[in-house]
Amino acid sequence: MATKFSDVSVLQTITTKIATGVNINVCSAQPANYAGIAAVSLASVAVTSGDWTASTSGSGATIEAVLTAASKSGVSISASGTAIYLTVDDGTTLLEGTTITSQAITSGGTLTIGSWTVTVPQPN
Repeated sequence: MATKFSDVSVLQTITTKIATGVNINVCSAQPANYAGIAAVSLASVAVTSGDWTASTSGSGATIEAVLTAASKSGVSISASGTAIYLTVDDGTTLLEGTTITSQAITSGGTLTIGSWTVTVPQPN
């Protein structure tokens, strides 16, 4: 029986696009789109291409594209609230979002965003 399959280069187009991100935002909720980030952002940090590492894992029909974001420390907190979500944007488009462990943060302080990954698996 045949299975679904995508060449790893196809999967990597997704991680390559995410790696064009220029901002990571720590948010109090999941924004619906790029314009919605401003209403829920508690902290923001600029990122560059050097903050991303692309790789693959698995092999054959189980190969995945993986993108790892570097840890960022000393990120200034601009608003108090409960951080529950991270976003990546390229200045015009919300490219990626992920949940994080809930944490109360206070305006004027700083925080560390730990390293995290985006994994693009084979279609199922």
